[in-house]
Amino acid sequence: MHYGPFYKHIHKQHHEFSAPFGIAAEYAHPIETVVFIGPVTLLMIGVDVHVVTMAIWLAVRLIETVDVHAGYDLPWSIHKWMQFFGGADFHDYRHMAFIGNYSSSFRWWDWFFGTDAAYNAWKAK
Repeated sequence: MHYGPFYKHIHKQHHEFSAPFGIAAEYAHPIETVVFIGPVTLLMIGVDVHVVTMAIWLAVRLIETVDVHAGYDLPWSIHKWMQFFGGADFHDYRHMAFIGNYSSSFRWWDWFFGTDAAYNAWKAK
């Protein structure tokens, strides 16, 4: 959703908050909601996925996304014990600068594609 027309017409709504807070993580355009919830719904009705497994996955994902949008690097944040997770500091830069740090979960993708370079330079200052 960070690509050109998708960002401009759909995902930009999520980035109306330059200093995000937890529930802002769920603030999204209806099309974006359908795109991201659609596959989960299809899995639940079309594939033999255990309901409890899906519920646990959704709960963990919701906790993680609220955590990275919390605006605070809390002592119990997921990235403190799973270093590859983005964390609030990492993802807040995305909302502040509107460049790089596209991942809220797996930092290594930003490292691999070099989309964390501006963040690293900003952090070094």
